[in-house]
Formats: sequence, C-alpha cells, structure tokens
Amino acid sequence: MHSELCHRPKIERWPLRSRFHGLACLGGLAITLLSVSLPGLAAQADSAPARILTLLEVRSDGVDRAERLLRQYAEALQAGDPAARIVLLQESDRRQRFVLLESAPGLQQLQELEMKEQPRIESLTPLLAAPRDRRAHRDFGSASAAGPAGGHAGSSGQGLYVVTHVDIAGPVSSGPQEALEHIGSAARRAAGNLDFEVWQQSNRGNHFNVIAQWAARRDFDQFASGEAARQFRASVAPLLGSPYDERLYRALCCARAAAAR
Repeated sequence: MHSELCHRPKIERWPLRSRFHGLACLGGLAITLLSVSLPGLAAQADSAPARILTLLEVRSDGVDRAERLLRQYAEALQAGDPAARIVLLQESDRRQRFVLLESAPGLQQLQELEMKEQPRIESLTPLLAAPRDRRAHRDFGSASAAGPAGGHAGSSGQGLYVVTHVDIAGPVSSGPQEALEHIGSAARRAAGNLDFEVWQQSNRGNHFNVIAQWAARRDFDQFASGEAARQFRASVAPLLGSPYDERLYRALCCARAAAAR
C-alpha cells in the first residue's frame, strides 16, 4: 500500500540543453519579428500628417515681449520648412494667452524644426505664467478635410480663428464621430468659412480640438447661432467629460503654407 501511494508517474522532461536551445530560438524569432515590425510601424506613424497644438499663457506684465519672441519662433519654424504650416494665435479677450499650431506631412519634420529652434522657445520661459502645454494630434477622419482656404492658407491677419476643445467622456463611439463629421461638413458650406479642421489628441483619443477660420466675426456668430451648430452642441452635451471650451483668436503669423497635408 505504502509503495503504491508513494508511486509517482514518470514524467518525460525536456533535456536542459534542448530547453535552452529552444528558448534561444524563440528569443531569436522574437527579436527578428521586432526588428522587422517596429521600423515599419514607426515609418507608418511618421508618414501620417502631424499636428501639434501648444497652449501658452504669459505674465500680464510680459505680453508685448512674449508676443515678439513667439513671432520670431513661429517665423523661424516656418522658414525652416516651407512645407510646414505654422500659425501663431493670440486670444482676443485675454492677450496673455497664445496658441501655436504646427502642421507637417510627418512628425519627424516638426520635431526637427522644434529641436533646431529650441533656444528661441526656451527664452520665453521667464515670461510664462504656467508651463507650456504641448499636445500632439492627428487628423480626425474626413472631419479635417481642407476648407476653401486649403488649410490656414490665408494671410496672417485674415479673419477670426476659433479653437474649441471638446472632451468626450470615455471611449469615442459613433455618435460623437458622426456629430463632428456633420458639423465640419456644415461649417465648410457656411458663408465666410475659410477652414474647419478636427484634430484628435494622439495619447487621449477622446480629446479633440476643433480649429476653424472665419472671414469675419459676424460669419462665425451667424453660424454659431444656426441650426447645425445648435444640433451639434445638443448632441455632444450629454457626452462631455469637461465643459465645452470655445475661444476666439486673432492670427499673429504665419499662415503662409498650404502644403502640409
């Protein structure tokens, strides 16, 4: 009885040497797959149009100096790559708030431009009221199709810019996507619209920035009070994770390139 209870079935084991050989083969296969796939993924990511939005707020006693420094920085970025599209905005009601919009056919182009001009933007640091808020984005489907102006292709002083931050609570479903598509289509057909784009934040897919350009304030006001805009606000209101944030800006520079798509 005792011998039967203590009996253990014989288990065939993989020889130690063979096990190490097998693990080495698997490791080599994994490394090979990574070496093949990662560059491909990186190339695919970099081939997509890149969008960067940076929010800046400066001290009230340094607005004029900050404006000069930011103009110089934006102009240097634009001059560094004519294919890029650089737009510097200043909030209409609060002059100490700025937005820098950067677009290029690939992210690497923007990163190289920013690295080259880093000393210029760093010189702004003593004037900041808060750290720079830089956010990478991608185009959100056909909601970012180019408007009549070809994407901020107008002169630097043309019209009114409206930047709206839309925070959808939780994963983005078909509802918000359809709402963004519809408002984009309606805005581009509206009188006085020069451009309408929807940027989706790269690391937070439920965060969007809607960037619109209008020939005049009255054109924006007329559209904002119209049926399409009111339907959009009503459809996204129950889905918002934070208050609907819409701000009006004037362009300081550069808005010269239309080849960043």
